[in-house]
Amino acid sequence: MKSADNRAGTAWAGIDVAKGSFEAAVHPAWVPGRPVPLADLPKAGFPRTGEGVAKFLDWLDGATPPAGVRAVMEATGRYSAELAELLAAARPSLAPAVADPKTVCHFARSLRLRNKTDRADAAALARFGAERCPEPWRPPAPEYAALREMVRQRTFLVGELTAARNRLAEIDGMPAVAKVQQRVVAALEKALANTEGLMRGHVAKHPAMAEAVAHLDSMPGVAFVTAATVLGELGDITRFPASRALAAFAGLSPRRFESGTSVQGRTRLCKQGSPEVRRVLYMAAMTAVGRPGNRFARGYDAMVAAGKPRMVALGATMRKMLVAMRAMLVAGADYRDETAPKKPGKTA
Repeated sequence: MKSADNRAGTAWAGIDVAKGSFEAAVHPAWVPGRPVPLADLPKAGFPRTGEGVAKFLDWLDGATPPAGVRAVMEATGRYSAELAELLAAARPSLAPAVADPKTVCHFARSLRLRNKTDRADAAALARFGAERCPEPWRPPAPEYAALREMVRQRTFLVGELTAARNRLAEIDGMPAVAKVQQRVVAALEKALANTEGLMRGHVAKHPAMAEAVAHLDSMPGVAFVTAATVLGELGDITRFPASRALAAFAGLSPRRFESGTSVQGRTRLCKQGSPEVRRVLYMAAMTAVGRPGNRFARGYDAMVAAGKPRMVALGATMRKMLVAMRAMLVAGADYRDETAPKKPGKTA
């Protein structure tokens, strides 16, 4: 959480986004020990359009003091991204933040609100912004955003195709119905192939992205779909200042569960961030550890031999693979199966 000095003087507009509209509430600058009742915050609703944003800004000017004001909303996919772009273009000083829904949900629960309405959610978001001062939203580069949508469309089609094939197996004894289902399966297979073709064509159009995919494809267990999913969901992974930040962003950091001397829970992955990245890295790790002769398999076998549960060792392998991906792209190099030389240190 930011310090009180960083929050001083900044009012916050909390925005609850829906498909066609958004509700807004304004919280004054945070003063420690002097919370403002959420029921007393100015609130209003607007259409989620360019005209609605203009009306919101006029209302905001009359509802806030001359000091600075920022905006915060909950991530709702395309709806929040579009509104954040409109706000940033109309008034860059708003520096809109797009907060993680789980974080906002837990914060709102801590307020013990009795009502669950759009305006109550907007007020809770305004308090969240005033207290926590989230970082401004940074939209992904257009080429990565487009790849992400293609990746998610492919994931959707894979799920639909699996369900359609299972359904076909269930009605195998009904030829007339099975014939209809076979056409459904064929249509989904064609759509899946077309989507993968779009992904490959899109990557080929962007030299930097094509080079990154080629480097990642050289890693054991990683193929085009895995590389495209990692880049589509995480964007340019070289932007992370350290591998630890990348692992945390992808939800691959360990989460300890301990309290006192009586609670000693098992350490697990924190599982924040994109579940799609963890899914493809899980499959990639399974493939890599099943191929003896690479460092991921050797590390996995060593952890299992030391008594680590197989799923713990697999989770650690997933993290190692993502860290190695970043290192490869930073260096602009393909995968090399060799142990990095140890840094010289002081001898005893």
